[in-house]
Amino acid sequence: MRWPKQLRWRDFSLRKRLLWAFASVCLLSTSLFSLYALAFAYSVEDQFFEAMLEEEGQRQLAAFSQTRTWLSSSDSALRIYLEPSDLPEDLRVAFAAEPSRREFSGAQGRHYHLKKLITPERSSVWLVAEVSKKLVFRRMRGTVFEILLYSTLGLLMLALALAWWQAHITATPLSRLAARVARIQPTELPERLSDDASLNEVGILTRSINGLIERMRAFIEREKSFTRDASHELRTPLTVISSAAEQIAAAQHLYPADQQQLALILSATKQLQHTINSLLTLAREQHLASVLTNPYRLLPLLEQIVLAQIMPFEPYSEKAIKLDCTVGHQVCTTIPEAVLHILLSNLLGNAFAHGLSNTTVYIAAQNQRLYIRNDQAQGQQPEAPIEAFSKHPNSAGFGLGLSIVQRLSDRFGLDLQFKQTPNIAELSFALLPKPSA
Repeated sequence: MRWPKQLRWRDFSLRKRLLWAFASVCLLSTSLFSLYALAFAYSVEDQFFEAMLEEEGQRQLAAFSQTRTWLSSSDSALRIYLEPSDLPEDLRVAFAAEPSRREFSGAQGRHYHLKKLITPERSSVWLVAEVSKKLVFRRMRGTVFEILLYSTLGLLMLALALAWWQAHITATPLSRLAARVARIQPTELPERLSDDASLNEVGILTRSINGLIERMRAFIEREKSFTRDASHELRTPLTVISSAAEQIAAAQHLYPADQQQLALILSATKQLQHTINSLLTLAREQHLASVLTNPYRLLPLLEQIVLAQIMPFEPYSEKAIKLDCTVGHQVCTTIPEAVLHILLSNLLGNAFAHGLSNTTVYIAAQNQRLYIRNDQAQGQQPEAPIEAFSKHPNSAGFGLGLSIVQRLSDRFGLDLQFKQTPNIAELSFALLPKPSA
């Protein structure tokens, strides 16, 4: 049976663990030594009675070997019985049931110790000591138990006090440190948690966290600088390329082949601008609720991306690309357009580039999810296609496309799912993701 979560030992605070540990050790120790004390007292008392019977038995046997009669004992508690039937009634019944025992409890508080004597003629008699009046420990047993109980309670209180003191000097700084760490926000890093110069574990942990905070602050500053510089240094040349290509496209003397290549440049430039914007958005860690858009139709953007991705294969490529798209005009999505542009560009680009010749790339929307599926040759699939730098054997890229798709999916809650068999690869993601709390 498993404990409820709130009662599991691993969920207890350090203060409670120390209190329980000290109390458990105290109770275990006092109980163990109390048992030792009681066992020692009973053992000593029994050894005393055994010695008394041994001494009386030797005296009786010595007298019987000389006079052939049994002596009367000076101790009224000791008597000789020639037959078991002569034993006192309460002893006789118990002895008949267990003849090998040497100690019996009788009626009305009587207690017997018995010793068998063997005469020179090999006959047997029984020397019996009724020792109820000699049971010293029995009379003081209540007092002993009270002493042990009060001693145990006193030691328990002392152990709890020591545990509380130890927990106070150990757990309190640690709890205070944990609370400070829990309040840390990535965008509002404190200068230092505290200036704990102690040499114990809490001081070492505090100084280590302070060092980590300093490194995190430096890392965040570097990331902010990189994001700012990349935003400027990448967007500026792309804007120049896009403007120049648009001016060239406005000329009237271009051949059809040149116009097609120019359109390809413009499409790739726009795609790269979308990619940069989405990656910078992802780097800024904006909240999901602030970047989801109002629902808009999926098909126009899907058609635009399909044309942009299929253009490099036409008319120069020998690979025949077939497309089966069953996405209706009424299908909508709330994914930001720039993000969706990156997702579809990577997924469709991979499907067109790595699919078999004369096979069909399927695009379908079902149950508020978009599915993209294509056929692949056996033995050419990467072992972990979603991981960074894992790419198709014939790919000319670096294997980062699907990794970026996975990061965007995790960032925007798209629930990206990938299924792969020896011949088919299928990816799907949610078209209407829900903002996280």
